[in-house]
Amino acid sequence: MAFLEGYYRMTEHRIRHLILVDEAGDLAGIVTETDFMRHLKLDAFLEPQRVEALMTPQPITLGPQATVAEALTLMHQHRISSIVVTGAGCPIGILSERDAVRLARQGLALNQIPLGGVMSRPVRIVSTETLAHEANVRMKEERIRHLAVVDSAGQLAGILTEHDMVKGLQGRYTEFLRRVIEHQGRELSEARQVLSETLVLEHILRGALDVALVAADRDRRVHYINPAAAALFGVERGAARGQSLEALHHLAGLDEAQLATGLAAVTGSAAGWLPFTHFGAAQSSLLLLAMVGIAALGVHPVITLATAGVWLAPLHPDPNLLAITLLMGWAIGVPANPLSGLHLILQGRYGIDGYAFLRWNTGYVLRCLGAAILLLHLYAALLGVA
Repeated sequence: MAFLEGYYRMTEHRIRHLILVDEAGDLAGIVTETDFMRHLKLDAFLEPQRVEALMTPQPITLGPQATVAEALTLMHQHRISSIVVTGAGCPIGILSERDAVRLARQGLALNQIPLGGVMSRPVRIVSTETLAHEANVRMKEERIRHLAVVDSAGQLAGILTEHDMVKGLQGRYTEFLRRVIEHQGRELSEARQVLSETLVLEHILRGALDVALVAADRDRRVHYINPAAAALFGVERGAARGQSLEALHHLAGLDEAQLATGLAAVTGSAAGWLPFTHFGAAQSSLLLLAMVGIAALGVHPVITLATAGVWLAPLHPDPNLLAITLLMGWAIGVPANPLSGLHLILQGRYGIDGYAFLRWNTGYVLRCLGAAILLLHLYAALLGVA
């Protein structure tokens, strides 16, 4: 049984002990409220309130002449863990369950033993004005589970037990645990989504076997390099990650001036003219048609995918709509591309003209485009994007 499950079971059934058994059903131990108080740090959830609000008022009491057997009978009838012994209305001692067990083990005649001779004394007392936190600290320091509560005249007003402390805060602690679990659930869901998106991107980039791809941040630090790019630059993928683009070109023995020219061209295109003022159903459909058309000219869809993402960033498009559009363009563009990796392999092996594949796949590509455009409009409608 899990730790918190045991705590919930105790509070649900209003019990103060749990018996633990092993897989064979043999006794393994016992867990009490004291154990949970110590390990759960429940005192952190105590509000600044007086013990008067938590104590059990008008507790069951007996005089010092009453016998231990009488005390045990009352404890059993009222389902309490102790009896306060009073004299003239003031607490002078206490008999707890543990005291009763100790006496029973000695084989004494409990119906003949007066409480005055065996009770624990002096009894620990606190006033009704004492803060619950202070009472809890005292219980821990003195390793006791009961405090007699007295009024300003020293008369017994109630009894405060460890169970009362737990009962008074378990609702707040349970609510705290619920919020923690919900927060952890949200974080786990977000982490799973990020992991899923990362795996999808990794699959796409790895699938582009015939295109060398390098992904870098705004500081030109390499975060991803696919096998084709690593082979082109002549570097290990692990060694390339974290390097600057300039360092990557230097490792490959390439002229950094070529890199500067290429970055200037990309930056210029990203900051230049945009054909759209926003990104909705019609724009996503036009982008999809453009990606497939460019793929038919021999440009791999992954290149168009990377360029379009940067190009359309200033529009702040809906990320899901843009991602679906780009993935559709990549999926439909590959069979339309006469120079895709698979088509090049078939051309080299069987001597088939690359554009023959385009002619053969035209019907398939057009049907896929029709279905994709319909789905884009439906999805945009669900998002409320015009």
